[in-house]
Amino acid sequence: MYQNRFASNADDTSNLLDINHYLVLYDLKGFAEGYELRASKNIKEVERGILEARTDFAKLICPIDDQFWGNENREFFSWSAVAFQLVRPERLAFCSYLMEFGFLYDDHVLESSVDGILNTAVEALDATKPSQMIQSFSTADLPEFQKRVLRGTEEIRANLGAKAMQLDPICGKILLDAWKVMLTVSNSHNNRSAFGNYEEYMSWRLVDSGAIWTGKLMLFGLGVKLTEEEEKVANKVLKHCFVALILSNDYFSFDKELEAAAKSGNMEEDAMSNNSVWLFMHWRNIDVDAAKQLVRGLVIEAEGKFLQDREEFLRTAPPNSDGLARFIEQFTLLVPGNTLWAKHCLRYNKQYRTSPVEAVAVAVA
Repeated sequence: MYQNRFASNADDTSNLLDINHYLVLYDLKGFAEGYELRASKNIKEVERGILEARTDFAKLICPIDDQFWGNENREFFSWSAVAFQLVRPERLAFCSYLMEFGFLYDDHVLESSVDGILNTAVEALDATKPSQMIQSFSTADLPEFQKRVLRGTEEIRANLGAKAMQLDPICGKILLDAWKVMLTVSNSHNNRSAFGNYEEYMSWRLVDSGAIWTGKLMLFGLGVKLTEEEEKVANKVLKHCFVALILSNDYFSFDKELEAAAKSGNMEEDAMSNNSVWLFMHWRNIDVDAAKQLVRGLVIEAEGKFLQDREEFLRTAPPNSDGLARFIEQFTLLVPGNTLWAKHCLRYNKQYRTSPVEAVAVAVA
């Protein structure tokens, strides 16, 4: 593998782990081959952000479902600990908070009737005036619960927006603009029927999955602002990385999503049209196991292609590409971290669950 001439000292903010040990232990041979596994040194900051997000969400929006587990993982590390290894320590709790809020929003709001109202409100989001997000939106005729959800969501977003602008006005505005785009696109397919083909699905999922949004959050955490040309280079280099992350999420979350669809009584063909395993079952008339193996193969293929693209970037990038290289390196570290987290995370694996509040409190203590 080509020597990374842009390498910064990752040991300052993270610990190197034995990836082969975890891949064998979790029966994940084939995944993440050739990758390096690291976890943040600042675990207390990671967990502080998670706990604060859960506390604020429960206080301002709605109670947290007992079956909701967000970032947490008893067997490994929380998602943010293996996703933000290079992030500046003073921005780590903020990034962790935002990801936990995203998990909460997804499970408690995005699939509810409240979401259509929030989608209307988000059109008024102004990164420079976050507290005025829904100033012109009337809540007079809404049920009391929906008013609470809307106002609580506005308050949390306003607080996050103000904090982002305080930490870094330039990167903060970019982050908040990206958040608005993600929320709008996430709702553009709420009443969806099954996608016609793989390409159509991936085009939508590249935004809906949060991969692009996660990239903006990484840039904020790193304190890096890319030029337009660097963004083009990053999109090219990270193309297969995004594919790997999206399909990996589909692969590991499928059983949880299938169970949720069954409980809701909604097992029509389009019930899980935001998961490629389900879609391949219908596109190719194959069973669950065959569809999972197909998606698994696509994940491993995309992981390999991304490493090749990264190596080519490191070989040919101009000398002044340190920020861009650091951004790409952070995504490189996310690939194995995300896979190993997903294998045993409480969000997808109910057999490991006890109490989420107890788990986070112990981690922060």
